[in-house]
Amino acid sequence: MLFFRQPPRRPALLGGIIRGALWNRAGLAGVSEVAAFGSNPGGLRMLVHARPRLRANRPLVIVLHGCSQQAAAFAVDSGWFALSDELGFALLLPEQVHDNNRGRCFN
Repeated sequence: MLFFRQPPRRPALLGGIIRGALWNRAGLAGVSEVAAFGSNPGGLRMLVHARPRLRANRPLVIVLHGCSQQAAAFAVDSGWFALSDELGFALLLPEQVHDNNRGRCFN
């Protein structure tokens, strides 16, 4: 199992963070929800983020949010969206639900 530490915020990426943080009527810009992705006994939400026209065979990084956080908001605030756009990899953002864990924690 690989563990990734949270990437440091980098001033050069601030514009990307701000762009990623813009909300539209459908939700957070740049995030898509995948509703049907196979067996899902925990009822987790699956969100994905990838820049348009991402080349094939690029890495996929799975980002788990902390307790009581929302997946996409955490990815924006921690700089993952900006890194994904800058370096050309996709993000998978599972989101815990209250029915599984009162604090919405992954454990």
